[in-house]
Amino acid sequence: MASDESFSDFFYPAADGLKLHTRIYGERNADAWPVICLPGLTRNARDFHELALHLSRKAEIPRKVIAFDYRGRGQSDHDPDTGHYNV
Repeated sequence: MASDESFSDFFYPAADGLKLHTRIYGERNADAWPVICLPGLTRNARDFHELALHLSRKAEIPRKVIAFDYRGRGQSDHDPDTGHYNV
């Protein structure tokens, strides 16, 4: 769980066994489609923090926001097989 309770950390296994991470904001907001945030090639879920706070708390229709960390980024596991990293 997050220390400031603005989001929750969710970890899930990839098909190859790596532990991947996502941040979930506004989990109870189910009145609208969720917003999915996908970071750039070298970025992570933290980049969306301010946007996610706004969309999940202050928007006219608050939304659930899900921001992903790709393998090797943020809190997701690093893959020891560099061949699994590709564009």
